[in-house]
Amino acid sequence: MTKNLENLAKPLVIGLPGLLDKNDKGGRITQILSAVAQQGFNTLEIFYPNITLSQDGKFLKCEFDVEETTRAVREQLGNYKAENHAIDEDNISFVTSSMGAAYFTRFLAADETGLKPKTLVQISPFIKLHPETEKIVRMIYGKKGDLPFTSEQDGEKGFSRIIPNAFIPAVLELNALDDLLKIKRESYPINCLTLYGKKDNRADPAMTIAYHQQIGGKEEDLMAFETYHSVPEYTNELAINFLQTTLKSN
Repeated sequence: MTKNLENLAKPLVIGLPGLLDKNDKGGRITQILSAVAQQGFNTLEIFYPNITLSQDGKFLKCEFDVEETTRAVREQLGNYKAENHAIDEDNISFVTSSMGAAYFTRFLAADETGLKPKTLVQISPFIKLHPETEKIVRMIYGKKGDLPFTSEQDGEKGFSRIIPNAFIPAVLELNALDDLLKIKRESYPINCLTLYGKKDNRADPAMTIAYHQQIGGKEEDLMAFETYHSVPEYTNELAINFLQTTLKSN
């Protein structure tokens, strides 16, 4: 029986979307996971806690809490395993978008299961605030305002997306590179693909490059585009192909 289960074990790809992806059907992480699922891989998209629509329906409130979110990752992964999915424990990968990169790093730092991700795909990773944007965020926080960040889809639905003032310090303190450097783990290879915009004025591109290098990503797998925080939709195919190639190579 055990041998049969081992034979059925499949790689698992875990998706950690950005805050703008959530509550939008057909977000890019959802699309990527759907594509790799069609290739026969297990997939799990993490749903974040503390993202709620205000009573008047005008604001989607994102209570940015990295610790709470990483707990959610552990719980949802545990529940997925408990549902008797046959998972190849040596072949687990993550695909992240924007803030999902920060959640991935904090999860890795806090994980006590010995999980060793084989592959990481980062799309517009939010490693640290861009210095110029940080000044604006600090000003908003000082004036007791909420931090707005609204997508086109939000506008079409008639609401705005905000991080309440009380949660702005967590955004200001965010530094996924520092979190990565604090992780005391054995040296093991992580295949890392990073896709980012050269003109990104939300997240700091210099920190994105440093993170990719620190985690052991290859130079040819660090791809920059002439865009701001979002990269072109066609890069989804780059992410899908990278995941498929690395997962099948095990």
